[in-house]
This record gives sequence, structure tokens and C-alpha cells, in this order.
Amino acid sequence: MADFKKVVLSKEELAVLADKYLNNQATEEEAKLLHAWYQQTDEEELALVITTQTMPVDKLEEEMLDDVKKRIRADKHKKVFRINWWQAAAVFILLLGAGVTYTWLNNTSKPLAEAEKNKPVNDIAPGKNGAILTLPGNKEIVLDEMGNGKVTTESPVSIVKEGDAITYVFGASAANEKVEYHTVSTPRSRQFKIKLPDGTEVMLDAASSVYFPTAFTGKERRVQVTGQVYFNVTRDVTRPFIVDNGEMEVEVLGTEFNICSYTEEEQKMVTLLHGSVKVSNRENKKTNVLLPGQQAKMDRANNMAVLTGVDLQEVMAWKDGAFQFNDTKLSTVMNALSRWYDVDIVFKNANADRLFNGRISRSLHLNQVLEILKFSDVNFELDGKKLILLP
Repeated sequence: MADFKKVVLSKEELAVLADKYLNNQATEEEAKLLHAWYQQTDEEELALVITTQTMPVDKLEEEMLDDVKKRIRADKHKKVFRINWWQAAAVFILLLGAGVTYTWLNNTSKPLAEAEKNKPVNDIAPGKNGAILTLPGNKEIVLDEMGNGKVTTESPVSIVKEGDAITYVFGASAANEKVEYHTVSTPRSRQFKIKLPDGTEVMLDAASSVYFPTAFTGKERRVQVTGQVYFNVTRDVTRPFIVDNGEMEVEVLGTEFNICSYTEEEQKMVTLLHGSVKVSNRENKKTNVLLPGQQAKMDRANNMAVLTGVDLQEVMAWKDGAFQFNDTKLSTVMNALSRWYDVDIVFKNANADRLFNGRISRSLHLNQVLEILKFSDVNFELDGKKLILLP
């Protein structure tokens, strides 16, 4: 993935910023710094939210939440809802409700048992690692139910599972064996990694798939995908790597890119992180060569455009364990939640075109994410696996 300048804050520096935040004394630059830190912080770091406040933890939470609500009320006249640096406080509070212990500089903490008591009963856990491997004859192997080791003895190559990934490993004579075609697919609420026979690394988002041969023996390496898939392609100048999603073909020699082609979304996108790729419109045969940071977008009428200066953090947030939205329609936000939490979305006169900005961890439970959206008057009912958006 592309390199980004990492914001590093010591416990003391973070404590000062948190103290200024709680007392409404943070300058715009300090707010931006805290926001940048939050955007880049992974879940382990978020488990330790540091502050110099000596007030009881419950009182601190109450003040933070009140401040969040005041700021949101002040923004209600705006079309775009922003989950900005100050709203990180709400996420932190919700994490606490999920059972994360907060550690303060004065060494006080809230016990896990107490936090667990407040966990919602009617809730849906976030997605996890898992996938289905489909062999010839439509034989299916559920990978998230298997332990580490050899996946099957019915393939011409060795397939080894280790953790959240499988690797295709050639033996001495594997290249001369019969070539088969396999599919690895992720249901909703699953993601998974694969190392293809040529060493290319692939990661599937929820509700996605990749179809590929057990050996690349011809003049090209061709795979087919659905949904959202990240590729880090092994370089081979003699055999280009081609990704086909039905409407577009992406041709590369060795590079890193992301392809998003969910059928429920208005556009399909190819985003280049490193190297170069050629994106072809299969309908009219027009092609575009992308440079790093560029994105090819195709709408439902098969019109393709190339964007520059794309926010790569937004594109790759799913791979880094987050949802990130930049002027994103509520309908697209809900589609992302539907895929990750395996729920069906029903709009009942809700404004599907309302725009959102912000970043939310994908490790939160669904109720925690909905609490954040509720702050902006997004009304809903959760009926089993059905999430109903209300006016």
C-alpha cells in the first residue's frame, strides 16, 4: 500500500491534546493533529485513550458525549454529516461499552466486567476472517471452519491454510499437472487472503470472489473477480496479469491496486497504489493507463473516467480495518454495513442521498456504529437481520 506520513504522539502529547479538547481550548492546528492521529490509529492503540483528567471516568465520558451532541446539533443545518476529530470521543465511548478497558495517566481504569454489563443484547458482531473454496464439481470447503494445514488432497497443487489466508504451493512436478479452476468467495461478514500460484497476493472484502487457475501456463495470467479485491501482483514481464470484472479489464505486469465492482453500487472503480495498469472498457474497447494515486471509474452506462489525487486511505480503509467515507451517500454507507454485518437494508423514505464524511472502525459491533449515526438523526429499527432506515 502507498506510504503515508505517520502522526506519532507520545502519551504526554496525547494527554495534553485530550485535556485541551475537553476544555474547548484546542487550536485548529491541534484539532487537525488529533484528527490525523485518530485517522491513522489502529484498534490496539485506540484501546488506550490517554488523558490528564483526574475526574472519575464516568464523569469524563458524560462530558465527552455531551460535547459531541452539542457539536452535532450545531451542524444539523448542514447537508453533510462529519465524523471529525471531536467525534472520535463518541467512538472511544462506544469502544468502552464493547468491553475495552481505558487506561488513564493516573492509572485508574474501568473494569471489563462493568463495561460488559452495558453491552447491547440485540446486537450483531462485526465480520471476521473466512471464505469458501469451490473446487471443480462444485465441491465447497468452508475455510473459516478449518484449522491450519493442508486444505484438500483433491487438487493438483498443495493448498495450505495458515491463519486468515491460504497459499497455493507448487511441488516439483505441479506445473506439469492438470490445470483446474478454483473460486475463493467471501460471504457477507467475511474477508480473506489468498496467495495465488504465481505468488500474487490477494485480499477479498466481504461479498467478493476471485476465480483463477491452479497454474498460470499460457501467455497471460487471467483471473475474474466480483466485489472488492486488493491485488499485489508478482512481476512477470513475459506474462501480463489480467483482472476481469465483467465490464473492465485491468492489465498489469507487477503492481499493487484495488478493484471495487459491487453490483449494488453506482460505479465500479480501479485504484492504483504502485506501478502502472491499463484499464480497458470491454464494451467500447477504450483504454486508460493509470499512474499511482489515480482511479478509473465506470458508471452503469459503461462510461469511464479517470480521477487524479484520489484519497488512497479512503480506498484502502477496508483492508486496514475501517470504514472511511468522503462525501459518501447514505445508501453507499448502508451497503457497506450490509456487507460487513450481514444485514438487509430497507429504506422507508429516508434520505438515501445524504452525504457522510468520517472513519469508523470495522471491529465495532453494529449497534455501536448505529449509535454514531443516530447522533446525526439517522433513524432506524433493527429487526433481526433487517435494518430499517426511517424518515
